[in-house]
Amino acid sequence: NLDYELTSKSSLALSWNTWANKSYNSNANLFNTVNNTTYNWSRNKDNSRSYNNSLNLNYELKTDSLGSKLNLNAAYLNYRRFQDADNRTYLSDSEGIIGDLKKKNVQNTPQIIDNFSFLADYIQKFDHDLTLAFGGNFNKTKTDNDTKNTTYNYEEGTETSTPNHLVYNETIYGLYLTVEKKFSDKFSGKAGSRFEMTNSEGTSDNAQNPELRLIKRDYRNFLPYLSFNYAPNDQHSVSYAFSSRMRRPSFWELNPVINYLTDVNYTQNNPFVKASSTYTNELTYMYKNSYFIVLSHSYFNDIITQVPLQGVIDGVNQLRYIRTNFGDRQEMSATLGMNKTFFKGILSTNFNLGVQHNINNGTLTKDPITGAIFPEYINKNKSTSIFVQTNNTIRLDAKKTWFLGINYFFVD
Repeated sequence: NLDYELTSKSSLALSWNTWANKSYNSNANLFNTVNNTTYNWSRNKDNSRSYNNSLNLNYELKTDSLGSKLNLNAAYLNYRRFQDADNRTYLSDSEGIIGDLKKKNVQNTPQIIDNFSFLADYIQKFDHDLTLAFGGNFNKTKTDNDTKNTTYNYEEGTETSTPNHLVYNETIYGLYLTVEKKFSDKFSGKAGSRFEMTNSEGTSDNAQNPELRLIKRDYRNFLPYLSFNYAPNDQHSVSYAFSSRMRRPSFWELNPVINYLTDVNYTQNNPFVKASSTYTNELTYMYKNSYFIVLSHSYFNDIITQVPLQGVIDGVNQLRYIRTNFGDRQEMSATLGMNKTFFKGILSTNFNLGVQHNINNGTLTKDPITGAIFPEYINKNKSTSIFVQTNNTIRLDAKKTWFLGINYFFVD
């Protein structure tokens, strides 16, 4: 990290972050019961290494004595991953005695990501307890996935190659505006919104599925925000917040690569996964700045998750774990808590006791990659659970150099 003060009101900051990871000869051995009379072994070996470099440049300018400022930020990310896997299926009897090699699948699944982003923010403070913030961002990403997959079927004496070179480009534009106002010593509020435009295109000139040769997605999102706080006196305060946010799929989730566990059991990523959205309402009552009650409701739309599809396809019983959007979910909770210090600051305690109710609503019957139809997978479960969480810090000496932490978390 490098920081340089240009003037008393402006500064530059430059940071560089790098890491590397290597994992070779990762092995997994699975004994599989295909049916009541057929068994086999899967022997998997995986090699991977990855490199990540990111560079960030920030400029900040203070424009007045009230705290108004301009912030400009540019960043670049370069990521490289090289991975290959060898999956072999051997015949076996019910006792697990390994036999002849039945099938071998060899995969090469590299991923290259280049990302550039630019962010501009301006915060204007006024004398009459009013703050205006606005800004925008630009984000452009290119990911290159040149996947090669070769299957050797020794029982049939065949060799099948299925390459897929996917180049995926995504551009995001965002604008936001926020207004914060203190109306009196008792009441304050904040309102704002963010508007995003996403344009993406994936191309593959050799995908086995024609639907994967050109993938275009353009969508717009409006994300509002509202909050207020009312404190009639020093003993009591009430606050409310409504927020919305997006969860975008990671680039590895969009790369339509298959990771084999066995010859009929694999995980599958999905280039058709779209961003999911979350809307949250939260009401909080605080007493003496130490005791609180929180009521919360969250709605999750187009949840990104991994769904298991199992059924007989082309006469073979298969199990596929598909990365996809899977319905919606609601989470409701009520929490009673305390955040307080005791014994002249020696003990600091945070305690939460609450109940949470979840409602799931998702169904899937079609593999979004191959179009194969499976028996319907349904998750429309409702669940209620009690949770307890406590975090405690004990100061062990007067100089505040030694502390003891005792934490506990439980969900039924």
